[in-house]
Formats: sequence, structure tokens, C-alpha cells
Amino acid sequence: QRAVTRAGSAPPAAMIEAMIPWLDAQDASLVTDRLPLAYGPAAEHADRATGLVAMRLLEPGEYLLGFRPEWVHEVSWAGDPRKPVEIDATNGEARLTARGSFEVWKQAVRGTARPWRADEREALVDLQREVVALQQAEKLRQLTTRLERTNTELEAFAFTASHDLREPLRGIRNFSQFLRDSAAERLAPQEHAWLDTIMKLSLRMSGQIEALLDYARAGQQAAALQPTDLNQLLRAVLESLSARIAETGTRVQVPRPLPTVSCDPVGTSAVFENLIANGIKYNDQAEKRVEVGYLDGTPPTFFVRDNGIGISEAHRDAVFMIFRRLHAREAYGGGTGAGLSIARKHVEHQGGKMWLESAPGQGSTFYFTLAPAAGEAESDA
Repeated sequence: QRAVTRAGSAPPAAMIEAMIPWLDAQDASLVTDRLPLAYGPAAEHADRATGLVAMRLLEPGEYLLGFRPEWVHEVSWAGDPRKPVEIDATNGEARLTARGSFEVWKQAVRGTARPWRADEREALVDLQREVVALQQAEKLRQLTTRLERTNTELEAFAFTASHDLREPLRGIRNFSQFLRDSAAERLAPQEHAWLDTIMKLSLRMSGQIEALLDYARAGQQAAALQPTDLNQLLRAVLESLSARIAETGTRVQVPRPLPTVSCDPVGTSAVFENLIANGIKYNDQAEKRVEVGYLDGTPPTFFVRDNGIGISEAHRDAVFMIFRRLHAREAYGGGTGAGLSIARKHVEHQGGKMWLESAPGQGSTFYFTLAPAAGEAESDA
């Protein structure tokens, strides 16, 4: 049963409830000052429901209704209005005759309400728009709440499932190793190959589970924002990548000092590390280059630019999908295909955004912010 909210001298809720199916069959908006003629049951409540303005709202069966009572008024006539003509007895024709008296006759008019003025209808239309806007905002809020709850539950499930899978997977890998070591002389070459495949697949799955755990961790807790000197943070990241940088002969450039910003240092380190590592990894140039910098703004926009293989426009969204790879599994050193998904999640968890500009053979530039833009922050508040 629908909820009926009444105010003023509206008719009974039961009458309004019963009228909804009839309203559903009408136009989206209905204006009348003779409701009982169109909807017979309203005659029982003519003192409150002779005039009606009905406007549909967002959900089916929801209406904004304005009622008016019956307007009983008198119409004055000069002479008896019941005998305005006489019938000629000879030929049966009606003819007007002069009235013998100018006595004023009065007639009561019933069954109508006062007509709705244009300004009244416009006011109701404005009210309808406001109500629909509020309904849409509430519907969006509820949807957002459900999505947030679902995402939280999925992240918790991914974290728990990944954590619980690590131990049995480690057991599979270890027992395969024990079997190969203890029975090495008794195993045929094909059996050795099978065990190697088991160990290789379990190792790959371990990497994917760790990536899934990292992905879940990136959104489980509130971002620990604190003032961070990004120059110090970047030096630590480059130190952790120093062996790979030296091995590949990559030149990492930082044209100007980075600013100090409020961010989550752990998540931000993961972002820089992933983007720089990818710039080295997906790069077939003899002289590999990676540039780290930022564009002034509120907030500043950071970027990591490389001269690597590039990404086609068709794949710009796909690179951010977890476990989605654009190349053969072992190409460019392999990997889980989760790095960019985790990096973007770290950025979004801090209120920022990540996007890229790239073209095949022309390198890639990944941009990201570590806070919402000023306008976005105000609209979300």
C-alpha cells in the first residue's frame, strides 16, 4: 500500500489511494475544476475534492495532488430562467416573448470548483520540479551508499579469500619441491616437467593473490594523509628501483623539485614506483628515458612520462583493469597485470584521479592528482 501524505483539507487517504489507478491512465499532468464529472467517486467528497491538479513524480504511482472544494455560487437572471421561451400553439415553434416582469431570479450552481489560475498552476509545476529533484538526489544517495557498501564487502572478501589461499598454495609449491627432490632419480623426464609446471603455476597464482591482497588493502582503510616532501619520497622510490635502473641503463629525469603535499606516503610511493617501473619495463628503446614532474594547479597534477612502446587509444581503459594484460603473459618480463589497477586505486583513495596520454611507439604519460579539484571538493561536501 502506498503512503499518502495529506495536508490541509485534503480528501480522505482512502479516496486518494483508490484514485491512483485512474490517474495512472491519464496524462502526466491533469488540471480540472470538475473532478466528479471525470472521476465519479470524487462526488462523495465534493466539499474537498471538486477541483484537482495532479502531477506525476519520479516513481510510478507517485503524484503531487492539489485539491479544491466545491464552489457553490449563485447566478442571477432577469426574469424566470426556467421560462425563457414560449411555444406557439399553432405551429409548435419556439419564440421569444417579452417578459412581463424584471424580477431577479437566482440559481445555485454546484459541481464545480474555482478555476485554477495560471500563477497557481505555475507554482505547482515549480513545486513538482523541486520534489522530483529531491527524489533524484535521494535516489542517487541511496545508490551511492549501496555501491560503497558492496565495494567494501567485495574488498573484504577479496582480502579474506586471498589471505586464506596463500597457505594452501604455499603447501602445494613446497610439497611439489619435496617430491621432486626426494624422488628425482625415480621420476621420468615427463614427470619432472609436470612438477615444474605445477610449481610454475603455483608461483604465478601466488603473485596474483599478492596483487589481489594489495588491491584490497588499497581501499580498506582511510587514507593516512600527512604533509609529505615528494622529493624525499621519490628518492626512496628510485633507490628501491636502482638495480633495475642500472641494469637497463634507464635515465630518470626530474626537471624541477617536487612540492610538499598532503598525501598518503605509502600509497603515493606505490604509485610512483609502479609508473616508473612500467616506464622501464614496457620500453624497447636503446636509450630508455623516464621523466617525473608536475604541472602547477590546485591541486598540482603529477606525471610520469616515458619513451616506451606506448598504448593505443582503444586500450586506455583496459590498462587499468585488474589482471588485464595487453601482451603475451611472458612478454616484457611477465607480471600479474594488476599494477596500474592498484596504482589508480591508491590515487582515488586519496580523492585524486589518474589518466594517461599515449600512442603506439610514442611513449606514455601518466597523470595523476593526490586530492580532488577545488570544485569537486565543494560539490562533494
